[in-house]
Amino acid sequence: MQRLRRLVTDVQEYLVMLPWYVAGWVMRVLYGFRTVGAENVPDQGPFILLLREYGVVGFLGSGLVSIQLLYAKYWHQREKIQAYMHEGLWALPYFPLVARLAPWLQPLAPTAAGRLTLSLLDGYRKLKQGGMVIMNPEGDMPWDGRPLPYGTAAAWLSLHTGAPVLPMICASGSYDIWPRWQVRPSLRGKLMLNIGKPFALSETPLDQIDDEVLQDGAARLHAELNRLYYGDGGVPEWAGPPLRDGAPLTQPARAMLAAEADVPARPVAARGQQWRRGMAQLLWRCPVCHTNEGPMQERRWFRPPIVRCLACGTRWDVQRIVGKDFRLRITKGPQSLIGLDMPLSSWYEDIKASLEMTAVMVPGLELEPQEEPYLAAEGVSLVPHKPSVLSDGWTEGEAPQAQPPGSRDYAHWDSIGTGRLVLTNQRLVWQAPQGNLSFRWPAVNALHLWLLNTLIILYGTALYRLTVGRENGLKWHSYVGSVLREAARRDGRKVDIRPA
Repeated sequence: MQRLRRLVTDVQEYLVMLPWYVAGWVMRVLYGFRTVGAENVPDQGPFILLLREYGVVGFLGSGLVSIQLLYAKYWHQREKIQAYMHEGLWALPYFPLVARLAPWLQPLAPTAAGRLTLSLLDGYRKLKQGGMVIMNPEGDMPWDGRPLPYGTAAAWLSLHTGAPVLPMICASGSYDIWPRWQVRPSLRGKLMLNIGKPFALSETPLDQIDDEVLQDGAARLHAELNRLYYGDGGVPEWAGPPLRDGAPLTQPARAMLAAEADVPARPVAARGQQWRRGMAQLLWRCPVCHTNEGPMQERRWFRPPIVRCLACGTRWDVQRIVGKDFRLRITKGPQSLIGLDMPLSSWYEDIKASLEMTAVMVPGLELEPQEEPYLAAEGVSLVPHKPSVLSDGWTEGEAPQAQPPGSRDYAHWDSIGTGRLVLTNQRLVWQAPQGNLSFRWPAVNALHLWLLNTLIILYGTALYRLTVGRENGLKWHSYVGSVLREAARRDGRKVDIRPA
């Protein structure tokens, strides 16, 4: 019987690792995939493994190595592994298919305060027992290849336990091979996974940690992960400077673009499914004429793609630089901008920074005193986290700010229908055949963009998902985030707005 159990365990191990061996072979053939620093992986705990995933192929690379190097070593000690994959407001299984074959993999930890505390205590206990904790300190895959803000969970665990941190980072080529906004991967490039040397934030466990010590620890983790990913030159060297006709700019690019804000433009409508729009997912607003949904990426056989604004006619030529950010150069448009050449991430930052709220007409919405609507979308699905009183209908005009007692499993989400979503300076309004629901800014505590086009908000202590259909999720996140941030500033309170 014991030999049979061992055989079953070995078969499970083979089934878990087989897809990763196949993925590894494909990546070696296409991208010369190799691992640098495998000797730095400890043979035993305690330690904290930090993964950063800046592209889809990078996600596969770090998954491959974590499975081969870590789970192989710890296969018969799997009770010592605590796996996290932090997201803003919800949890998903860590590799759903693998989780069915390997049920010891824990569900991911949400970052809502109470449950996160319990989850970190689980990791604390594993480390104290000589185990291993796996987490992504950024909590998401960035859209534009730049680092996201870090949380303090990894620093908290390291400082309280004295456990060393092991950084495992796919180098910057993982982004341009398969960025989050691209439908399919490029078939050329170099992919390397860097495993740094373990280092501790404190020589001994600390019982008491003030905010300054915690922030210093998080900053040290941030700096080390950035060095492994971007190199010694950091983000500026990876992105490259703004240029015009190959020469440094004589004035800020934002000033040049602002001078052309009145360029003639015609209105355009949202086009096609968002996941097929390529760079236009990031360039959801024309940097020249400021028309929403204006830019469109055009794919061309055997030639680099171009981006064209359907509203004002501006055209950008796209250049992919292996291991760096993409470059977009204006080749058609206002004469003062011809030759302006910037990294994609800089164009994206300019779009978000130059966003201004302009009131629009929304027929069929009864406005409150001094209320201005800014954005509207049809076919928006509203999904409350269960249990929710909304599942049985509602009579109130405001969404519930709390959930009734009951199970709060990560998978408890059910749509209550589709309707129109309107953004105003006072609230989000969801209008459906069964009635209207308002989410008023003083009660919205957090905002996150999930996947392509789903907004997740924390309203009071209740969670809601709003899927904006064919609308651009990054556009809606920017608009809602801007209004929410301003409302919170007026009220003198802090809100958690996860960048996108």
